Amino acid sequence: MSLLLALDLDGTLLRRDGTVHPDDASAIRRLRATGVPVAIVTGRLYAGVRPIVEALDLDGVHICANGAHVIDAATHATIATNNLKEPLVSSILAALQDRELAICVMAGDELFLDEVSRPLDAFVRTWTPEVLYVDDVRTLPHWSDEQVGIVVVVGPSDAVRRAEAIVDTLPVDAMAFDLRGEPSQRGLLLHALGVSKGAGLRTLAAHHGIATYDIVAVGDWLNDLSLFREAGRSFAMGGAAPELVAIATDTLTAHTGHGGGVAEAIALVWGV
Repeated sequence: MSLLLALDLDGTLLRRDGTVHPDDASAIRRLRATGVPVAIVTGRLYAGVRPIVEALDLDGVHICANGAHVIDAATHATIATNNLKEPLVSSILAALQDRELAICVMAGDELFLDEVSRPLDAFVRTWTPEVLYVDDVRTLPHWSDEQVGIVVVVGPSDAVRRAEAIVDTLPVDAMAFDLRGEPSQRGLLLHALGVSKGAGLRTLAAHHGIATYDIVAVGDWLNDLSLFREAGRSFAMGGAAPELVAIATDTLTAHTGHGGGVAEAIALVWGV
């Protein structure tokens, strides 16, 4: 018996225009009426998650920043964090001095950019509305050293691969990816060791007193790989990353970014 539904946001629950398909919203409400909790598991910071959970009345525990932040939406209280701390943050930024690299630092609910990283604005702004521009994200610590959840790096593939080689010497977890539609560009997400959606799911399961095997997950991108490995049943959106489809227990007909996949999964698992 599946006891909890864990949902990725962008491309899964949220369509390309940032809205929730009416079928998905209705299915979530029907499922919650049966007593099954629904949790968001996302790379977004909590400030970028809160409007969605409030609109859908999802007042439970949710996983933000790819697992670095687990929060109770009913009270806005933090359940668990695993952030990058000093002097590690300084070491990371020192390793990213190549001026071809656009860098974004996500701390607390705030996102820090500079003029070099301005092209990242559209890519990361959905993660939180709290976007701040500073002179140089590499040198000005405008954030608390207890709050840095994610460092995002984007740039020419060769420059990012050079940065990867340096970052590999540091005690961080890194996820590299090629940008869709931009074959010459590459991205890199840096977290504290042990941070992943899968680790967040284990915290979520413990909070509810269930096993991760009792959880159904729906997702579409590479950061959902660890989520799918932990969940008992996993649904990849149509058109999801091939690596994710390869390990999913099921593939949905609804296409990523179009909506409808959450309702499809709910109907298949719970019949509501």
